[in-house]
Amino acid sequence: MVQVHAQGLRKEFGSLVAVEEFDLTIDEGEFVTLVGPSGCGKTTTLRMFAGLETATAGRLLFGDRDVTDLPPQERDVALLFQDIALYPHMSVRDNMAYGLKIAGYAKPDRYERVEETADLLQITDLLDNRPADLSGGQQQRVALGRSMVRDPALFLFDEPMSDLDAKLKRDLRPLFEEVTKEIGCPTLYVTHDQEEAMTMSDRIVVMDDGRIAQVGGPEELYDDPDSEFVGTFIGQPTMQTFQGRVVEERDGLAVEVGEHRWPVSTRNGLAEYTDRPIRVGVRPQDISVTEDTSGGLAGEHVLDEPLGDRTNSFFDTPEGRVTVVTPKGFRGEGRAYGLRPSSSELRLFDPDSGLRIR
Repeated sequence: MVQVHAQGLRKEFGSLVAVEEFDLTIDEGEFVTLVGPSGCGKTTTLRMFAGLETATAGRLLFGDRDVTDLPPQERDVALLFQDIALYPHMSVRDNMAYGLKIAGYAKPDRYERVEETADLLQITDLLDNRPADLSGGQQQRVALGRSMVRDPALFLFDEPMSDLDAKLKRDLRPLFEEVTKEIGCPTLYVTHDQEEAMTMSDRIVVMDDGRIAQVGGPEELYDDPDSEFVGTFIGQPTMQTFQGRVVEERDGLAVEVGEHRWPVSTRNGLAEYTDRPIRVGVRPQDISVTEDTSGGLAGEHVLDEPLGDRTNSFFDTPEGRVTVVTPKGFRGEGRAYGLRPSSSELRLFDPDSGLRIR
C-alpha cells in the first residue's frame, strides 16, 4: 500500500481552467471525499487521478512512482462509476473475474479471489446469477466486488450511489467503509451528497470553482469552517447567514443584526471590523425559539417539517426566512416567536472575501 500525492494539479480545457493548484496527500487506508457544487471540478480531479484526463500541469505520485503521464491501465487503480455497467450475459462470478481474466490470471486464481471477495460482500449465494436477477443494491455490491478483486493501489469512486434510493444508500454506506478499510488502500470518493461525505469520510475536500476551499475531518468542517462558502455548504439544514455589524459595548464587542445585539467573545482581528459590516452565520441547530419576541429576531411561524427525532421549523423575519431545528414535539401556532442564536456559536465572516474572522 502507498500514499498518493497530488502536487499542484491543474486542468485546462482551452481557455477554461477546470482545476487549479490542487494539492492533496491521501494516506494508506484513508477515505477522502471530494464534495462541492456542480461544475466545481471534483469529477475532473478524479479523472486525473484515474488517468482518464491528462493534467495540464502538476504531478501525481503513487508512493515514489510518478504516474502523471501514465495511461489508466498502468496506474493500478480501481474506478467505480455511477453507471454500474455489468455485463448482462455473464454471471456474477464472471463479471467480477473479468478484469483478472484480461490481466492474465489463471482461471483457478481469479475464481479464488472472486470467492474471497464475494464472502466479504455477502454475495456468495449470488455468484451464479445474472445481473438482471439482482436488485439495485446487489448489483452495486457486484460492481464494488469487481473493483476489489484487483487489489488496486488506489480506489476511485465517482458518485456510485447517486441513482439509489435513500434507504439503500444508508444500507450500503457502512459496506463501502468496511471493505475499503479491509483492503487498506487509499480511497478517493466523489459525491454531491454531503450526508455520504460526512458519514463515510476520514477527511473531506470541499471544492469551489476548481480550487480547494478547505480540507478537514467532518466535524472540523462543520464546527470550524474557514469561509462562508464552506459553512453554508456543509451541514443540513444549511447555515443561516445575515448581514450584521460589529459594535462596541461597555463589556466588549457585540454583533448587531437588525435591531438585536449579541455579545461575542474576543477574537483576533475582530476589533478592526468595529462599526463595519460583516456576515454573521449561525446553524439552525444553534437557534432557540422563545415566547419572548424581544429576546432575538422576531419571527412569524410559517410551517413545520416533522422528521421523527427532530423538527425543522420555518419562520419569516425582517432578515429573511429562517430555519430552526426544534424538538420533535414542537408545533408552531402561526404566530410571532423570538429566535435567539447562541452567541458562542456565531461564525463571523468578512463580507468581501467570505473568509472567517477568527
